[in-house]
Amino acid sequence: MKKYLITIFIISALTGAGGYKGFGLQVGEQGTGIFFHRVWDSNNAIQWLFQGRFFDVKGKDYMMVYDPYTNQYRSVGDKYILIMPMFSGVKYFPFADQIANNFAPYATAQLGPVLTLDGADSDKFMER
Repeated sequence: MKKYLITIFIISALTGAGGYKGFGLQVGEQGTGIFFHRVWDSNNAIQWLFQGRFFDVKGKDYMMVYDPYTNQYRSVGDKYILIMPMFSGVKYFPFADQIANNFAPYATAQLGPVLTLDGADSDKFMER
């Protein structure tokens, strides 16, 4: 597990240094995930975008409870969904180099698939 965390940290440090790439963890109230995004400059007015994400979403009623008879914790309300969106798009800056102080309004359009899998109702990620 330590090898995976060190590898993820090194990759995120190397890809995030240029300012046009990013990798990170996303933590929310009902799940966790990772994401990667990349931006390519075409010219001053147009940028091309790509983003991919992987989410492990837990159900609204998910909770860990203590079982005094077995002296162990177990989960109740097990509902899991895996969501994997991948989007490509374009960002257009209509007033590029025309407004002072680095203010740059833009319009963005993105398109792509979203793969959703209903995971097995198990506590272990690899069993889902």
